[in-house]
Amino acid sequence: MVNWELGDARLRVMPKAVGLFLLGVATPALAQAPATPPAPAAPAPSGTAAPSAPAAPARPVEYAIDGNRVVAISGSQRSELPIERPARALRRVGSRLYVAHGSNGVAVYDVSEPLSPQFVRLFPTSGSAADFTVVDDEIWVIVEARSAVPLEETAPLAAPTPAPESPAPKRETPIAPVDSLPTSTYELTKVAPGTAQIAIGSAEGVRVGDRFVIIRPKSVRGSGADEFAGEELVDVAVVVAVKDGSCLVELGRSSVVTPADLARRARAKEDDSIVFPQRVPGVGEAALVLRPLVNVGSPIGVGLLSTLEASYWGGSYFVGVRVDPIGLGVTADGSIVATSALAEGGYDGQAFLVGLGFGVSAVNGNLDYMLDDSDYMYATDDAGYTYEVVDQQETHFAFTLSQVARLGARDGLRLWVRNLLLLHREEGLNTDGTGYEEQSGFIYGGTSAELSIPTGRRADFFVEGGGGLMGYWFAGAGVSTWIYGNGSPGSWRLSVSAGGAGISGSRKVTQTYYDGINPPTETTYDETVSIMGPMVSIGIARCFSF
Repeated sequence: MVNWELGDARLRVMPKAVGLFLLGVATPALAQAPATPPAPAAPAPSGTAAPSAPAAPARPVEYAIDGNRVVAISGSQRSELPIERPARALRRVGSRLYVAHGSNGVAVYDVSEPLSPQFVRLFPTSGSAADFTVVDDEIWVIVEARSAVPLEETAPLAAPTPAPESPAPKRETPIAPVDSLPTSTYELTKVAPGTAQIAIGSAEGVRVGDRFVIIRPKSVRGSGADEFAGEELVDVAVVVAVKDGSCLVELGRSSVVTPADLARRARAKEDDSIVFPQRVPGVGEAALVLRPLVNVGSPIGVGLLSTLEASYWGGSYFVGVRVDPIGLGVTADGSIVATSALAEGGYDGQAFLVGLGFGVSAVNGNLDYMLDDSDYMYATDDAGYTYEVVDQQETHFAFTLSQVARLGARDGLRLWVRNLLLLHREEGLNTDGTGYEEQSGFIYGGTSAELSIPTGRRADFFVEGGGGLMGYWFAGAGVSTWIYGNGSPGSWRLSVSAGGAGISGSRKVTQTYYDGINPPTETTYDETVSIMGPMVSIGIARCFSF
């Protein structure tokens, strides 16, 4: 015989040779001896009024099974109780109500408030809990068990032998909820970005590491105009701290809960996914990434390659603005500009995103619509000849289209890709060589990409890179984490990475030689201006709602 000590209760297991198992829960005496009836009151003296009769006691509440549901009976009133079905048998002992749920075991409820039972715990059984009995002032649950053995036609019939006693199970602590656990719901008492408090605590057996499902009641429209009462799964939260009457849970990625939501204990197969979390609409995000650069080599130069963006995710769409790249640099040879400003939008689902954008880019290079910034210099070479050097910085603005795609969940395992296409106009000779004509078309500007891999409920590892003809490149690896919240409105995310980066442009250099005898001669060529070196970046993001 084996005992589990459970506060004021003791669980016993004793085998039966007939194939039935008895589980006993030791309790205080099930029945008390009736009190001695009071002696008849003596007649009141004459002239003295008799005492008034005491008020009638409140009707007691009894419990019964109606079909497979539990009802409370008080006089002529019958009320169904929120207890998991099916119920095969029940027994009340003091303020405890024991309910046999067949193969689901025995559930224990606190009925201090007779019409509002509170779930206490579940006793799992090795068979099917079918009924209760009382032995020596102890309540026992009868457990039905079935088994099957092969029959061999050549084997002789033998007298049945008593079944051996079951080995004594080792001492156990209360187990976590299982699929058959009654689905009592609890209120959320406080909500903050990434966390919530639930009105159930250690007094009800909650432990750190337990999981709760956050659900949201909602109406579901069926065929025709019929509406049904349904639930929306919001999140599966993990308990991180407990006290007597409440527990603190950590919410999953990007989950947004409200005080009107409800919580229940999670079943065995219910869990959240960090790889493919649910998509939450109505959330915006503003982010800034800084990649400072110091030129390695000559000439001395410093630069910055950054990203600034703001996006909003609606019901099934996204809109946003993005300045990427922001490439700026200054060297002894000249300045560098490589940047694009875009407005983007498109479809955003849980599994992927696709969209387009448009805007303008500014780059240094041999393109039309240039803004000239020229410097003049006169010098004399070793032979005494004078020459003139003209440095012409070429910066132009071009209409730009962007292509954007995301494969995977917005805050899970995901790959982001963006392409830039620049509209280019130039004049060239006609095919017959008789004159000039304007030619227009889109040329490739650049690509940026990021692969993010979740490593925990709050952290990601990512690799990033990009570059193109606009005159920029970068490559690195890093980590990001939600330092406050979980990606819901009010959350903050920090990211850092390390690698290398560079920005480059060009300037046109014209040299004119004077020898004092022959006519001046000119030589024109493009000279590259660049900054490149190791990179350490930092990024900050803030989530918000309208």
